[in-house]
Amino acid sequence: MKIKILYFAMAKELRGASSEVLQVPDNAKSDSILELLLHAHPKLKDIAPTLRLAVNEEFIEAPKTLQENDVFAIIPPVTGG
Repeated sequence: MKIKILYFAMAKELRGASSEVLQVPDNAKSDSILELLLHAHPKLKDIAPTLRLAVNEEFIEAPKTLQENDVFAIIPPVTGG
């Protein structure tokens, strides 16, 4: 199945792109997708402990099973004034 990955702030800078589309196994869970992304883009590992994850514009706190065409967002802490 295909899902869209969105990268924000520092994650976007480290990844070098704001988004990508991934082909993942059916019933893939958010935690396994994050591990896949950290392996594919090692620069993200430095900020991994601070990342927030969202699926379809809703923050998730526990692993979630994704569906075809879901949007998975990688959101690091953001500072500003």
